[in-house]
Amino acid sequence: MWECTAVLSTGACDGLGWLGTKLMTWPSDTTPLASVILAPFVAVAYFAASKIGRLRSFRYRRTFLTILSRRYLGHRSHVLDIILMAGNIGLFALICGQAILSMATVSTVVQGTLEGAFGITTPTTLPPLLVGSIWAIALFVGYEFAYWVDHYLSHHVPVLWEFHKVHHSAEVLSPLTNFRVHPVDSIVFVNIIMLINGAVTGVLHQVFGAGPVKFELLNGTTLIALGVSVFAQLQHTHIWIPITGFWGRLILSPAHHQLHHSVDVAHHNRNFGNLIAVFDWAYGTLLIPTRQRQKLVFGISDHQQASHDLTEGLLNPFVAAAKHVLPSGPQATPTAQATRISV
Repeated sequence: MWECTAVLSTGACDGLGWLGTKLMTWPSDTTPLASVILAPFVAVAYFAASKIGRLRSFRYRRTFLTILSRRYLGHRSHVLDIILMAGNIGLFALICGQAILSMATVSTVVQGTLEGAFGITTPTTLPPLLVGSIWAIALFVGYEFAYWVDHYLSHHVPVLWEFHKVHHSAEVLSPLTNFRVHPVDSIVFVNIIMLINGAVTGVLHQVFGAGPVKFELLNGTTLIALGVSVFAQLQHTHIWIPITGFWGRLILSPAHHQLHHSVDVAHHNRNFGNLIAVFDWAYGTLLIPTRQRQKLVFGISDHQQASHDLTEGLLNPFVAAAKHVLPSGPQATPTAQATRISV
């Protein structure tokens, strides 16, 4: 379902599109599976490279092993992670197709509008490798911008926050937290991706002219997706891997995202991006982590203890969101967070 061929003559598959497929068909997609396998090795390599010769290395090794302990893997917060993971990679992937914009349709509209204004572009004679690389980079940046826009809106629009809050209710972080997402939150997210990258695709077709663009196995597009997936696995852990200084303004490290999940009010509404930090930097929402590991507390609550059950994860957000659109509904404050487990 929603498979892409090696040649994307329209710039994207219909339905969910290429990026949507990456997000929704995790069990059958080798890129996320590979990222789950690679992420621990990346973390170990980081600590080995940064702590060689230091007597403190044992403390950091212990910190890495702690995430495998019963304290984290046995925490009740993981119950909802597993339930929503099953829903998001199973049933949701099968039934939500009609709710997703077609990236190809958006691309066609944009390209048609540009052709009406500037005329039909003659197909480019540039080397295919160069054109394919530009496409890969443009789609990657488009995805990152769409991620930032969706994430920013999810924190600032009260109705959207009620659904996104499910993700932030995790009291401990693990790769499973990537799938602790309400289906409505996912649908909004993928539609924004399709809208923005559909527009990017339409512009690219207008610039380079009509014609197939090859995205072969293990080319730049797949490698970029793999790199993003590895970072995503490490972002939702308790492993402190910071990128600071100048590079911390360009790249969002796992520590950046852990600050985003922190209950500290100084960390609220910061670091909305996925991998690129420039959008947060430009908009003033960037918070660069320190090299020294910070003691953080994760979790969220509207002054009540989270139960982490299916009702809380799937049904309660609809009730809470409805209160924002009903005239008599109370207005909850986005990112109202409370103390949980310190790490």
